[in-house]
Amino acid sequence: MGRRPHVAPRLHVTGAAAVLVLFGAGCGSSTAPGTPSFVFDFSVDTAGWIPGASDYTAGRTADLALQFGSADLPSPLRGRALRLGGNNISDDLFLFYAHRVAGLDPDRAYRVRFSVDFASNGGGDCIGGGGSLYLKAGATAFAPDTVIRDGYVGLNLDKGSQSTGGSQAVALGDAAHDGSGCEWGTGTRRSPAPGIEVRADGQGRTWLLVGAESTFEAPMEVYFTRMTATLEPE
Repeated sequence: MGRRPHVAPRLHVTGAAAVLVLFGAGCGSSTAPGTPSFVFDFSVDTAGWIPGASDYTAGRTADLALQFGSADLPSPLRGRALRLGGNNISDDLFLFYAHRVAGLDPDRAYRVRFSVDFASNGGGDCIGGGGSLYLKAGATAFAPDTVIRDGYVGLNLDKGSQSTGGSQAVALGDAAHDGSGCEWGTGTRRSPAPGIEVRADGQGRTWLLVGAESTFEAPMEVYFTRMTATLEPE
């Protein structure tokens, strides 16, 4: 994978279909000129996104009944998406996907903002539905991975806890869709300002993360249909 030129950048991703938009003057956008934006359409391709799970007792992975990968959206929705599914056995479970992107300016700091389109099985008035899940997105210079400390599976990054974000992942809000009732529907969450700060490595690469944290001891399920990560140079 070659280094991306500074003047005429091209997108380099690890396996997944994505579109890189470079915003410039006169585009009609409030985004600063020269700001790269990675757009992932999960209805088309989910390759290169690495799944993971954290916030549970070590040795109980089988009890989580994890479900990852591309899947058909539940009825009445149509299309395919990136699925997160599992069984929260301890009032807390974080499921996520991580993906490496490249082609950024080497060793440069960026401020990252996210927009995530999703599908969940409950609107804001559905008790125990999407309102008990919290969507998160983050960026790190290293690969997100699980670590075991004192018999507990956690993450090697600061994502915050339950409904709150951390220094390397922002809380986007709950996963209640835009409709009402406990049927499947869709919604969009955007990260609040100022976003997450990350520094590209010496080859112009960084990692993106998107996930959902369950705060209710019950099965959880959410689908991601689209994600945009906008990296504004600092």
